[in-house]
Amino acid sequence: MKKTIFSVCTLIALVSMFLISGCDNLMKVVAVRTAAFADLTYTSVKLKGEVVSTGGSGEVNERGFYYSTSKNLNNRNAIVVECGPGKKGEFEAIITGLLPNTKYYYKAYAKNDEDLDVGELMEFTTFNIDLVVTTEQPTVVSPENITLNGSYVNPSRLVIDKVGFEYCPNANYIDATSVFASSNDSPFSKGIQLEDNSTYYYRAFAQMADTAIGKLYGETVIFHVGEDHGPSVTTDGSSDVDATSAKVMGTISSSYPGEVPEKGFYYGINPDLSNSTKMECGGGKGIYYTRLSNLTPNTTYYYKAYGKYNNGVNSGTNFGEIKSFTTAAQ
Repeated sequence: MKKTIFSVCTLIALVSMFLISGCDNLMKVVAVRTAAFADLTYTSVKLKGEVVSTGGSGEVNERGFYYSTSKNLNNRNAIVVECGPGKKGEFEAIITGLLPNTKYYYKAYAKNDEDLDVGELMEFTTFNIDLVVTTEQPTVVSPENITLNGSYVNPSRLVIDKVGFEYCPNANYIDATSVFASSNDSPFSKGIQLEDNSTYYYRAFAQMADTAIGKLYGETVIFHVGEDHGPSVTTDGSSDVDATSAKVMGTISSSYPGEVPEKGFYYGINPDLSNSTKMECGGGKGIYYTRLSNLTPNTTYYYKAYGKYNNGVNSGTNFGEIKSFTTAAQ
């Protein structure tokens, strides 16, 4: 009897050891955890995360973080910091160029070819300092000659070593070019030459004599060099048409680097959309739709999508083609 009990206990122990050791292999999904930040300063922080499961593949293809001043974080509306592939365990990234006295949100992520996991949302607020740097709109001297403009307010009269600008063709400032103004007085500016028909991101900075503070940055300003026709706008189809309402859809090109502060539709009963009604659908890019209501039964309506754009220098409105639908009889 004792031998039987011993055998059963041994079997349970072996099975338990197998389950524990093979846990990561049985859980064929990637799992990641967002950890607490560290080394917070006026303009930088160390973000931390942990890969809990690699999905049984030994390591994940990519680890990293999303961060932004907005709570709505994903790889399209936040800055993405890639930390490369790795096995189970902790990873971290040092983030610089942050704004003082600003709340940021961040999430860790990890992914393989077909599996992505994002950790919980966490936040931090950079240290406060009363020197405020502002990035002003650039001055277009000619299509290739641009004057970058900035200013600052320095109530405590902190010692400023240099002022200048960083600019590049991407929002992450990868391989950004730095230039200094000829004077540290505010406002300050710097003339540069850029490639025609290109979009740039830039921000003003004040480089402090106190190395504990480092560089203080203004907000990013986006501008376009040369002629800009804005994003492409497409009027998509209609659906769910009944006697008094219909759903209409449109698309604003997601690849446009500038801002789209407003989009929507014009609709009416005239084929050329004269005397039409405007329906706003907020701002942003991508696919959007709305439902038109209070329509007249058994009537043909015409509609087209529109999108307003602004690249920091030029602005305008683009339209999609005119389409139509006919409401049902009452």
